[in-house]
Amino acid sequence: MFAVVCFVETNEVELVPSNWLQDNDKRDTCIYWPPFRSMEAISRAIKVRLEPEPTNWKTYAVRVLALCKNYEDGRKKVRRAEETSDLQTEEEEEVVGRGARKHKQRKFSSSESESSESEPQPKHKRLPKPPTPPPVPSLLPRRPVLEEVTSPSSSITGSVSQSSVTIREREILRAVSRVQETVDELKKELYSQRKVSIKILEKLEAGTNHTHLDEMEDIDLPLQTITDVDDIEEQLSDKRVAKSLENQLAVTGGGCVKETVKRVMNQLMAHKVQLNFNWCGKSGWKGTSQTPKRAFGGMRLAKTTTRAILKNPLTKVSEAEVQKHIMIWLRNAGDRNGGRKRREARNTFCATTVEDTVAEESD
Repeated sequence: MFAVVCFVETNEVELVPSNWLQDNDKRDTCIYWPPFRSMEAISRAIKVRLEPEPTNWKTYAVRVLALCKNYEDGRKKVRRAEETSDLQTEEEEEVVGRGARKHKQRKFSSSESESSESEPQPKHKRLPKPPTPPPVPSLLPRRPVLEEVTSPSSSITGSVSQSSVTIREREILRAVSRVQETVDELKKELYSQRKVSIKILEKLEAGTNHTHLDEMEDIDLPLQTITDVDDIEEQLSDKRVAKSLENQLAVTGGGCVKETVKRVMNQLMAHKVQLNFNWCGKSGWKGTSQTPKRAFGGMRLAKTTTRAILKNPLTKVSEAEVQKHIMIWLRNAGDRNGGRKRREARNTFCATTVEDTVAEESD
C-alpha cells in the first residue's frame, strides 16, 4: 500500500510507501526519507516500496491524508491534494486512524436545497505553495551530472524501472563516483604537465631562434683526401661552420668513450686519410716511412671533434680522456684494415731474406 502524506514543517504533499511510515495507525506520525540525490532513484524507491534503513534515512513529521492500494491511484490523489485539501470523499474509509467510519452523504430536501443554493458556499481551500526545506544529505559524493533533491515533494519525472534499488546498484553508483574523481585528478595532472611542456618548449625556442638563420647544410663526410682536410680546417675558422660540424658529429653517439671516438673518427675521415695523422706529428713507429705525420692535436678539427664527443651523455669523462682515446685511435690506424697482417708478413719476409743472405755468405 501507499500513503498520501503532508509534511508538517513545509505543508507539502507527497506519495510514499506505507512501510516508510513509523506508525500506520496514527494520522500524525513520522516517515523515513531516503538520502538519494537522483530523482530517478527516489522515484524507483517509492514505486518498488524499497525497505527503509532507519540508521541512514532521515525522518520527517507528516500528517497522513489517505491510504491507496496502488501507485497509480496514489498519484491521482496527490494531484488532487495539491489542488484542494478535500480528500474526504467516497474514499473516506481509507483515512488512517482507529475507529474511522465511513460518513454517509447527507440528503437534502428541495427546500433545503434551495436555501443552500441561496447561501454562498465556501470554496475549497487551496494549499499555499510549499516552501523549500533544507536539502537531504547523501552518502554519495556530489556530482554535477546528478540533480539535487530540494524537497521531498519535488515532482518525480523520468521513466521508472521495475527493478528495485539493490545494494549492488548502490555499490555501482559509488564506483562510478570514484572513477569520476580519478578522472578529474588525471585531468588536473595532464593540465599541469601540459603547462610544464609549454614552458620547456618556449625556452627551447628562445634559445634556438637566433640560430635559425645561421643553420648550414651538413658537411660531406668522411673526408677522402688531405686536400679535403685542409679545406675544412680553413672553413672551421668560421664559428657557424664549426658549430654545424660539431652537431653533425655529435649525433653519431656510442655506448662509451672508446666506442664514441671510434664512430666519430670513422665518420670524420677515411682510413687512408687517418694514416697521415697522429696526435703530435712525429714519425710513426709502426711504419717504415721516416716521413713525419701531420699533427692532429693542434688542428681546429681536433677541438671540434673533442667537443662533439663530449656531447654524448654516456661519455661522462674529461677533455683529456677524450684526447687520449683519439691519440690511441690514430696511433693504431696502421693496424686496421689488414695493416697488421701486412706488417707482420713484411717483417717475416725481411727476416727470412737476411737469414738466406747470411747462409750464402757463410758458404
